[in-house]
This record gives sequence, C-alpha cells and structure tokens, in this order.
Amino acid sequence: MAQQTTLTHSVYIITPNGEWEIKPDQIKPLGKGGTAQVYSLNNNDNLLLKIYHANILDKYAQHYADKLQAMLAKPPKNTQITIQGKEQKYHQFAWPLHLVKNKNQQIIGYAMYRLKKDEFFSLQEYLDQDIADKKERETIIDKSLAIRIQVAFNLSLCVRNLHKVGHLFVDMKQENIFIH
Repeated sequence: MAQQTTLTHSVYIITPNGEWEIKPDQIKPLGKGGTAQVYSLNNNDNLLLKIYHANILDKYAQHYADKLQAMLAKPPKNTQITIQGKEQKYHQFAWPLHLVKNKNQQIIGYAMYRLKKDEFFSLQEYLDQDIADKKERETIIDKSLAIRIQVAFNLSLCVRNLHKVGHLFVDMKQENIFIH
C-alpha cells in the first residue's frame, strides 16, 4: 500500500534563477502512487510537485537523483504540440522541469507541468465503452478506426521521442497516458 508523504518542512524548487521555497501550507496533496506523492501549489496552477516517499528515498535516493538529473539533461524533443485549430500548446509529457530538494539539499522529487483535466482524458477513459456516462461529457468521443490509429501513432511517436534521447517509458499503463 502506498504511504502518504506529508511535508512538515519547506522544500525548494531549484531553478536556473535560484531556489524557490515552498512551505507546507502552500501545497495540497493531489494523489499518490507506490513511489511518490503529487502536490498542487496553492499559488501556481501550472506546476505540480512529485515528492518521493521517505521509505523510497531511504533505499533509492541516489537512483532517483541520478534518474532525474539524466531526464533534465536530455529532455525529449517536441514535448509540446499545437492541436489543429487551437492556439494553445499542449504538453505531451509530465516531464521534470526542476529538481525539488529538502533543507539538506537532498533531491527528493521534481516539479512538472500540470496537465489540465478539462483538456484531456486518460487512455483508460478512452477505452471504456461508457465514458460519456462516467464523465458526463457533453461531447462524444470519436472512437472510429481512423482516430484509434491516430492515437496509437501519436503514442508511438512519444515513445520514439523518449527513446531517441536515451530514456525508457517505465510506468506505461492506461491511466498514465492522456489524450487531448
């Protein structure tokens, strides 16, 4: 069972322009997984923090620090796309933007762009036959063969972009893949 990572001390987002202190009362938990807790920032709708659970850091701190530094050093190309007919760019990856450290300068997670829920749905939702009822969406989701092929093609391009810069897609499951 995934444990809750409760922040009791400030954390620091490390940016090219310096450190940005985030106090525990400036965030709220959004969700958690087996390795980390995701937090929203009260004063920034565009970023999320992913903070690894203490028991994970106890065992694998260096592994995650190395992994995050490699991801920041070689981000995939074309991480944003413009969808036909829309001015806005959409993020294709929840990719690390900045490291997050604790007061001891230990890497404990990362900051990433926040995908806006009203702009996408998960592959799991797409595959569900009764998505319109579950999500109470006003628009019908096109599940034609042409659209399914386009979704598969776009997903393969995203994976190819990761592979081209030497990364692997490790947690590839339906609920972690989003469609705009």
